[in-house]
Amino acid sequence: MEEKRITVAEAAKELNVGIETMRRYIRSGLFTGAKIGRAYLIREADVKRFLADKFAEADAKRKPADVGRSGGEE
Repeated sequence: MEEKRITVAEAAKELNVGIETMRRYIRSGLFTGAKIGRAYLIREADVKRFLADKFAEADAKRKPADVGRSGGEE
């Protein structure tokens, strides 16, 4: 099965960051980009995994603070 690839601009839009930020992510190794002609392409699955990891981190940080808060006691 062929992996779907998206442009830097599409990835930046999905992550709600600027194109230059996305390029920095690629240069830093956070994402792997393949240069095809004049454009870099990124695996769409990598962008989705990045978002899932960020949501998981946010959930992990939030859960300990929420323990005991919704126990119905006032």
